[in-house]
Amino acid sequence: MERENVSGGQGTPRETEAERRRAMVKAVDSWWTVLVIDPLAVPMTVWIARHTRLTPNAVTAIANVIGLGAGLAFLGGMLWLGALLYQVAFLFDCIDGKLARYKRMSSPVGAFLDWIFDRSMDVYAAVTLAVGGWRQAGDDSLLIAGLIWLGLFCIRYLMVQRRHVLLGFGREPEESVRQSVARGGLGRRWLEFCRRHRLYPVPSNIEIFLVTFTVFPLLNRPLWGFALGAAAFAFLSVTGLRTVLKELGRVARQEAAH
Repeated sequence: MERENVSGGQGTPRETEAERRRAMVKAVDSWWTVLVIDPLAVPMTVWIARHTRLTPNAVTAIANVIGLGAGLAFLGGMLWLGALLYQVAFLFDCIDGKLARYKRMSSPVGAFLDWIFDRSMDVYAAVTLAVGGWRQAGDDSLLIAGLIWLGLFCIRYLMVQRRHVLLGFGREPEESVRQSVARGGLGRRWLEFCRRHRLYPVPSNIEIFLVTFTVFPLLNRPLWGFALGAAAFAFLSVTGLRTVLKELGRVARQEAAH
């Protein structure tokens, strides 16, 4: 997971254990991470910090080795094993960032390497699952579905990066999203509920990965996972594009008024 750039070594002397634990978790995260992964990752991170000499980058390496094993299992047609290993890899992928924040060892280099490995493993999992499922079932539609999934994933990822595009115009994109959601009473209450519980108000890539690489491989239905994942990526990409265009149009109107 992405790490914050925090200076320092082991934390300040006045920093309490509770404060260090709170620093491990993100202010807002995916539903799967908050409800399932964090309750496992937080105590595991504390144990690793206290009883091992593992660095965050070492945990990143462990996560990617397990991820490589998941891909090999997918290729070998052992979809259930690949699905389980994928979630173990994701667990360690969450731990590396928490460990960096807990021990105050975050760095731009570590965050960059983690980002590169994460995106590489996303593509690797999709390719190995599509090829492995195709080899097992002999269904060419799996390869096509995997290719479509990858294409829509790339588009969705570009939409996620819209923050950097909009920041170039001096505007936070999340502001327009909050304002549009908050117009309705039900939407406002939903947004407040999600904020209280550290949850994204809409499904994130993590839930799509869960469906694609774990749920349906366990059910031996990888094609369904690719189909649902691709549909979710398409929907989120369209809504993200609308947000970007709306915000850029607003900025253009403000500049024209001046």
